[in-house]
Formats: sequence, structure tokens, C-alpha cells
Amino acid sequence: MFTSGTTGPSKGVLLSHHYLAAYGLMYAEVNQLKADDVILNFLPFFHVSGKFLTMATLAMDARMHLQPRLSVTTFWEEIRKYGVTNFVGVGGVCNMLLAQTRRPEDAQTSLRTVYAVPDPADIHREFEERFGCTMTTVFGSTEAGLPIFRGPSHEYRPGSCGQQSPYYEIRVVDDRDQEVPVGESGDIVVRSRRPYLLGSGYIGMPERTVEAWRNLWFHTGDRGRVDADGWYWFEDRSSDSMRRRGENISSFEVEMLVCRHPAVAEAVVVAAPSSVGEDEVWVLAKLRDEASLTHEGLLLHCAAVMPYFMIPRYFDIVEEFPRTPTAKVEKYKIRSTGPGPHTWDRESHGWHLRRREPSSSRTRSE
Repeated sequence: MFTSGTTGPSKGVLLSHHYLAAYGLMYAEVNQLKADDVILNFLPFFHVSGKFLTMATLAMDARMHLQPRLSVTTFWEEIRKYGVTNFVGVGGVCNMLLAQTRRPEDAQTSLRTVYAVPDPADIHREFEERFGCTMTTVFGSTEAGLPIFRGPSHEYRPGSCGQQSPYYEIRVVDDRDQEVPVGESGDIVVRSRRPYLLGSGYIGMPERTVEAWRNLWFHTGDRGRVDADGWYWFEDRSSDSMRRRGENISSFEVEMLVCRHPAVAEAVVVAAPSSVGEDEVWVLAKLRDEASLTHEGLLLHCAAVMPYFMIPRYFDIVEEFPRTPTAKVEKYKIRSTGPGPHTWDRESHGWHLRRREPSSSRTRSE
């Protein structure tokens, strides 16, 4: 089974039949599925999500409504027509649905649960209230199953991806694989408590396999932290983090802060080359239906909600992002092109940041 390919070319993961069956059972458990559930599946079967949705449906003796692809414009019609109770809101799907114009009947659906990965804190309450459902979430991957989750009966902690599954062990470690103190950021590593609940390596990539499964732990390539109550917090893909002026910056955190603007439906943040070394922060924003926003307006919003060192230099307002077949953004493609001729550069437009607020060499009327 191949990985999504959001940070680079997909890797083929060796998985057992037991693993795929267990993945489906864990998905059913996380979402508390029953025989009367109707699961919507618009995900490709070459991706693990398409497979585990099928396994969960079969295991629960439930029903599936299978669609060849996601259609945002007809989405709610399909939900109501087929009595759908559960679907996977992977990648930017939840943001896309929220970006649509509000309708009086939005909450009048059969939905019970939406498995949102990620489950951004800035849209969680709005999504649940608008569409009358409960959002679940996990931290997981093609290689590692579902080792961290939050189900419908868990309390909601904004931004957390949940607590440790009883089927796995989790640690947050430093670059020498030593466990870091509670609350400190590090690399998330996983191992299973039962046989065959992890992938068995990457096909044709022995070096990558040894690197990822070193010291008897699977290294997820993700950074995060755990609090004193055992709640885990995803911070960023290790390959997506950046460093500017000596400060480490999480692209995931910047994206969440950009999305606090009411006009922004979805944001992607990547590193851009800096002429003075390290990185510059580059944000690409997709707006909600019928919303408008200038680059200057987005800069002012960032200055109001972000630490000084985190405020982006480059801005693009886009119609869409390059995506995988599962609606995840292909960040490596954005990084490879770099800021283009239509990218708005605050420095070249005369905006100079101070520690508290931005000022411009241009007149306020402009």
C-alpha cells in the first residue's frame, strides 16, 4: 500500500492481511460504528483509507455508499439521499465543506460522526454546530495504523489528536531516541502491543526501512508533544518545519493561525529560500465562497495573531492547491516551484514589521 505522497514521492509499505483487517476494526471502534450505519466512501482503493472504510463496513455488517470521487457541490445531497452517517474528512475536505455558502438545512442530515484528519481547532465547533455531527480524529499513518485517537465519548481538547490507543505504545523522543519530558516537543515514535499492527517496511527501500524502524520503534516523521493527562498534540511533519532568524516554526501552527481569519477557508504554509540563510515563511490561502481579502489584509491579520518571527513574508491567494487523490495538499510540489511572479512579497511592497505591529512606507489610503 502506497503512502499519500504529500512530502515527496509515495513509498510502498508492506502490510499484512491481518493489519488491514485490524485497521478497519480500529476505525469502527474509534467512530463507534454499528450495523445501522451508512459509510460514505469517495476515497481511492489504492490508498489505505479506501481499504479500511471497506473493512470497517464489512466488520460491522453495515452499508457503504461508494462514490467514484468527492463532489463538494453535490455532497450534502448525497448525504441526505443515502442516509450517510459517517465519512472521512481527510486533508482539506472539512475546510472545503465549510467554505460553501450557508444554507438553512445544513444541520438537517443523517450524519453522526465525521472522522476529521486533521481536526483544526479553529473550525471544530463551527463544523459540528453547522452540520449537526460529532467530529472524531486520530494520529495515524499507512505504516502505523491508528495509535492515537479521540472518539465521540472522549472530551474535546482543542487542537489535540487524542490519547494513546490500548493497542500501541507511544513515545516523544529527541534526535537520539531518548524520551523528552512531558510537554516538550519531539519526534513521535510508535510500536504495537499486539502482532502485525505495524507495517513491515518499505518495498525496495532497505535503507529507509532500517532508518524508520530503528531501535525497535517506528519513527513516524512527525513532531508533537504529550501533556500530563496523556493527550497528544501533533505539531508538524518534520520535513515541513522551518527555521527563520534562529526560531523554529511549525507550518501547521501558522496554517491554523491564518485560518482564524473569517475569509480564509484553507491555508498552506511552506518554507521559501531566504537570501540571508535559513527560511522565509510563505503562505498560500484559499478563500471561502463569496469572501474577499487582500494580501495586505491577510498580513495585518497575521501580525495580530502571530509572534513576530512567525509572520510570513510571502503571500498568495489561490483558487486551489495541488492535491493527492485523497485531497491532501502536495506541499513538495509547492516548495519545488517557489514563490512566483504573482506572489505578494511584503518587503518589496514596503511593509516593515515591528515587534508589535506592521507599518508601511506607503500611505494608509493605499
